[in-house]
Amino acid sequence: MSKSRLLGFIELTFIASEEEGGYVSTCPELGIASQGETVDEAFENLKDATQVYLETIQQLGERERVFKERHIRIRRTEPKEAKTLKLQPSQVASVFVAPVEESRQPRKTSLVGTR
Repeated sequence: MSKSRLLGFIELTFIASEEEGGYVSTCPELGIASQGETVDEAFENLKDATQVYLETIQQLGERERVFKERHIRIRRTEPKEAKTLKLQPSQVASVFVAPVEESRQPRKTSLVGTR
């Protein structure tokens, strides 16, 4: 199995808002949401959902299009400083840095039918 080449990193915002009985977490850049009973659980669940989403768009060959549409830039180096976010009093934010690997070509499939 060959190792993928690291292209760089993307920086995503995670925001957790207190809701009745727990927290709802969102990633505004990707439009992904999750939830948890605590802020940490909400962020961990969102991290898992984000990783699955990123893997899926890479496998489908859609990563370049999605990143372009959502203005997500791949940085060559890992971000070192946290960005400042203005939030509502009931919100908590975190920055998630994800590595981005070189895309493998998606498999081309064709449907063969008979008449």
